[in-house]
Amino acid sequence: MALTAGTKIDLFEVLGLLGAGGPDGPTVTLHDQTDPGHVLGTVGYMSPEQVRGKAGDHRADIFAIGGILYEMLTGKRAFRKPTSTEAMTAILNEDLPGVWQIVPSTPPALLRIVHRCLEENPELRFQSASDLAFALEALSESGSSSVAAINHDSRTIGCAQPQQPLW
Repeated sequence: MALTAGTKIDLFEVLGLLGAGGPDGPTVTLHDQTDPGHVLGTVGYMSPEQVRGKAGDHRADIFAIGGILYEMLTGKRAFRKPTSTEAMTAILNEDLPGVWQIVPSTPPALLRIVHRCLEENPELRFQSASDLAFALEALSESGSSSVAAINHDSRTIGCAQPQQPLW
């Protein structure tokens, strides 16, 4: 695939998250829109609003990207459970172990990005892929991290400065 200015990429298609399914759970090919009352998507990457059968928007994709980032950083699938029902229940009711608990050297700014993507409330997530891309680009350009805290669901998770940057 040749990429030129203005080319749009369907991240989920590229990553194989849509289609016939596989070892990571059932998938459903999405059409133009998700109708309210229908639950569609790869269960482990579904946003809370999708699990509830509500109409989803682009912020559901931001949640899924947060799940992918979580998996990339920790090596563990977010909300991985033995059954789809248990995974959907976890998405709605369980807190993920913090990335910093699994990989303490993760830069605090990256932790904030992942946690913001995985916010239960879509209003608290990045509001566009452009906003997320800007945050990731700023992180890669800064090349530094400091002691910080992540505010998530009214609790503060402290993070120590990593010994060595991951990049």
